[in-house]
Amino acid sequence: LSEQTKSIITSFFKILDKGDLQVSEKERHAQAEASFTEVANLVSSMCVNPDTKRPYSTKVIEKALQETHFSLKPNRSTKQQALEVIPKLRETMKIDRAEMRLRVAVEAKEAKHMHDRLKSLFKCIEVEDWDRGNLEMVGLWLNFRAFLRVI
Repeated sequence: LSEQTKSIITSFFKILDKGDLQVSEKERHAQAEASFTEVANLVSSMCVNPDTKRPYSTKVIEKALQETHFSLKPNRSTKQQALEVIPKLRETMKIDRAEMRLRVAVEAKEAKHMHDRLKSLFKCIEVEDWDRGNLEMVGLWLNFRAFLRVI
């Protein structure tokens, strides 16, 4: 290879190692719009109207995000941004995190021992079924991380 070719190849690898990808305005706008929609989808799936206990549509969340002048931060994940924007949305609309229902089944040999510990982790218990010594509980949980520590 000639010196000029080697120089071009060396420059090429330097650009690949240290260079940034040039992104056009249209691509940047499309990516921002997709991220904005993803944040709205996440908020819509994580939250409900506290009066009706029904989820808001993505369009309603998108409109509320625009009204609160929400701006995306490209260096943060969409899930982080969705969690951060929920308190801001509470200022302008009725919105609460959706409560998750949890079903726990415990075998007979562990059931009596685990019953009281599990009971303390539920906000409200909808079903508590003792079948042949086996325990099944269904309800809204208070703290999922505490639940994982018990298990």
